[in-house]
Amino acid sequence: MKFFKTLYTRESGITLVEILIVIAIIGIFVGIALPRLGGMRERAQVATGKSVLGTINTALGLYYSEYGTYELGSNYSDISDLLNDYIDNLTATLGDFQLGNYNTPSADEFTLQIGIDQNGDGSLTEADDLILELDQNGDIEVK
Repeated sequence: MKFFKTLYTRESGITLVEILIVIAIIGIFVGIALPRLGGMRERAQVATGKSVLGTINTALGLYYSEYGTYELGSNYSDISDLLNDYIDNLTATLGDFQLGNYNTPSADEFTLQIGIDQNGDGSLTEADDLILELDQNGDIEVK
């Protein structure tokens, strides 16, 4: 009888198989969660970009109400010079975003692009980077 007791009783502890099963289950959960987190990051970047463009739109609206045009005056060499006059600490406002193309087809129209250089090449391209475009109506388009 003592022989059967020692044969079928088990010491307390965790076996290697149990540990491997727990690791496999955790791996499945991580595999499900990671793709969802990646999409959330991009949506957060778009939301941040829209907020930045809202601030820039207000600044350009003030400039337009003062000068009656969206075209850069002789006081400004580029769009960042203009925005620095209307936005305190433009660098902090932009955060990870950088200013892109600023086009004024006429005095009453403009488009401005901002984006995040995700591939690190120093330029904004629609193929590689997150780009948002603002127009004079306040419409924002994700490129």
